[in-house]
Formats: sequence, structure tokens, C-alpha cells
Amino acid sequence: MDPLWRALILFLTCIVYLFVGAGIFSVLEGHYEKVTKTDINQTIFDFLSKHKDVEVNELLTVVHKLHDAFHSGVNADEVVEGTYHNRWDVVNAFYFCVTTITTIGFGHLSPSSYAGKIFFILYALIGIPTMAWFLIETGLLFKKKFKILHQKFQNSLSNHISARLVRLTISIIIAAVLTYVFLIVIPAGIFAHVEGWSHMDAQYFAFSAIFTIGFGDLIPTEQHTGWQEWIYKLATTFYYFIAMVFLVTIGCVLQDLRSDFNVVSHHRMMMDNNGGQTRMEEQMGADVEEKELALGHLALQTADTDTNIDIGVEDNYSDGGGDDEDMGDGKYRRI
Repeated sequence: MDPLWRALILFLTCIVYLFVGAGIFSVLEGHYEKVTKTDINQTIFDFLSKHKDVEVNELLTVVHKLHDAFHSGVNADEVVEGTYHNRWDVVNAFYFCVTTITTIGFGHLSPSSYAGKIFFILYALIGIPTMAWFLIETGLLFKKKFKILHQKFQNSLSNHISARLVRLTISIIIAAVLTYVFLIVIPAGIFAHVEGWSHMDAQYFAFSAIFTIGFGDLIPTEQHTGWQEWIYKLATTFYYFIAMVFLVTIGCVLQDLRSDFNVVSHHRMMMDNNGGQTRMEEQMGADVEEKELALGHLALQTADTDTNIDIGVEDNYSDGGGDDEDMGDGKYRRI
């Protein structure tokens, strides 16, 4: 297929996929949104009923300040309880840099000052390409080892399954299951235990993190302080790096498998075309040979006829028993 048509088909597929996802999410989350809205309205109504001296505008001002504080990384509960600690200390700033260059971007911490926003742009312009370079180089480094394992697995399957496409499908399914288990399920169990999340929430976080979606509704490292926080954030950083390298490696392997599959398909097509051409040439050669044989037989028959005519004429001249009358100009007439 022409690359332009393939790109157009993939683009239209993505558009359709987006609209399908939008419809499903709208149905699933729309109801929850309505319930939340009703609950907030009821909470505000109950608060104003108990505090007659508080105006609605005053309450909304407080709500807006809490909202802005939350997006700036300030936890209002900790401020009220007196347990608040600086969000922009070195360890949290380090974790912010990790989520920046990996493009996870949880959004739980973001620069508020103009100087911080300017430095963020410059920092990301250098850090993101560098991180991408690291992931690609490391993925290519591990690709050979993964291909060796894949080939060994394919060879073991070939003893039981002859169809190459079936073997490839089985390999992809097993690789997908193992990847999900080692990169999502097992880390999710650790996050669920440490953070007190449900296992579903922990899987949701792990998936959104390593695929750099990073909604920011669930954030790790918020339950620790001091050296434990450093260890925990370094461990989660290491997890992000390992998971992303693994995913890039799998992507490189799948790209090579796709190229190999295209080469095999092209080779088979060429073999089929060559086979058809060979059969056509054989048929044409047989037709030519048949025609040559026919012409040969015809030539032999013509030669035999000429010989018989010459012999008959010669016999007539030699044994005819008549006299020849000279007609002039070298012509004779039989008398």
C-alpha cells in the first residue's frame, strides 16, 4: 500500500477512535459528574444554612483560593492542621524535574512565578530531547537481547506449531501479558500497599504514569518525609525509567518484526510472480517449439515433394521414348 494512503487511513482510524472514546467516556463519567455536582450544591447549601452570616461570594472566594493553592501544590488540610512542609524543597523539585523530562507531568506541582515558567521552558527544551535520546539508545541496546529471546521462543514453538503467523500472534499475546504483569500489576501492588490505594487505582496510576499520560489525580510520595521520601521518590523515578526503556525496547522489536514480516511477504509475492512468469515463459517456449516442429515437418514435406517432381521430370526426359523438337532460345517440345 502507498505510504500516503496508509497514513491517511491511520489518521481516519485515530479520528474515529477518538470519537468512540469521547462517546463512551461521556456516558461513563457524565453520571458521576452530575452526582458530584449535586453533592457540592448540597454541601454549600448546608454550610450556608448553618452559617447565616456568611455570604455566598465570601464562600466562593475561599473556594477559589483553595483551588489555586491546590494547583500550586499547597495542601490546605496540612496548612490548617499545622503539618505543612515546603513543596518546593530539593526532593520535590527533583521529582518535578523527573515528571517534566519524562513528559509524565502529573500537574500536582507547577511553577507559579514568571521566572520559574521561563526556566521551565528552557529546561524542558533540553531535558525532553535528552531523555528521548537516552530511551532510544537504551532501547536499541536491549533490542538484540529481546530479539534473541523472541527467536528462541519462536524456535521452541515451531516444534509444535507450523504456521508462522500463529506463532507470531502467540508470542505477541504472551509478551503483552508478561509486560502488563511486570510493569503494571506488580508495581501496582507495591503502590497499593505503600499509599493505601485500591489495587484498581494503583494499576490506573501505574498505567497512566509509564505511558506518560499523568493525569495527576493520584500522586505517590505524598505520605513520607525526610530520607524515606528521598528513597521513595528515587525508587519511583527508577521505576519510570525502567518501564519506559522496556516499552521503547518492545517498540523497537515490534518495528523489526514488522519489517521482517514485510520482507517475507514481499519475497513470497516475488516468488509467486516469478513462478507465474516462469510458467508463462514455459508455455510460450512450448508453443514456439511446437510451431518450429510444425514448420520443420512442413519443410520436409515440401522438400520431398520437390524431389519427387524433379525425379519425375528427369525420368520423363530420360525414359519417355520421344524426340525433342528445337523451339529456339533453348526451348524444346516433346514430339
